[in-house]
Amino acid sequence: MFNDKRLKMLIKPEEIEQGAVKQIAQCLGVKPLTNLVILPDVHQGYDIPIGAVALLDGYIWPGAVGVDLNCGMSNVYTYKTLNNLGLGPLASRRTFLEELKEVVPFIKTKCSTDVVPFPNSIGDKKFGEKVMQYAHKQIGTLGGGKMNASSPRG
Repeated sequence: MFNDKRLKMLIKPEEIEQGAVKQIAQCLGVKPLTNLVILPDVHQGYDIPIGAVALLDGYIWPGAVGVDLNCGMSNVYTYKTLNNLGLGPLASRRTFLEELKEVVPFIKTKCSTDVVPFPNSIGDKKFGEKVMQYAHKQIGTLGGGKMNASSPRG
């Protein structure tokens, strides 16, 4: 399986959990698959491993998109309500969100413009150019979700 020419590994195979290994094998069985890139944060997902990027020829694979929203995010249930936090009234929540935007970078905030171009894993020049259009806005932020909507393949 790991010798498949369509597979590009950015992590050692022995470092991958077994559930993700099984999903990688299943992905390689998808006939229109042309490239599968396995990133260092790979772990078992639903249809395709989280931390994997699949390129298909002429097909869209809905199960390979959007299954890792908020990856790396977690929450702690505090049993507090909006009223306990002083965020009951809508105006208070709006103020809180505006203050939060100043503290947590998002695509609409200023970010570094010094982004060094980097090669993309699949070697697709057009896709790499598209990534660089957004990279200076998203490096060091929570991103903005613009690549999927604007991707030459999306």
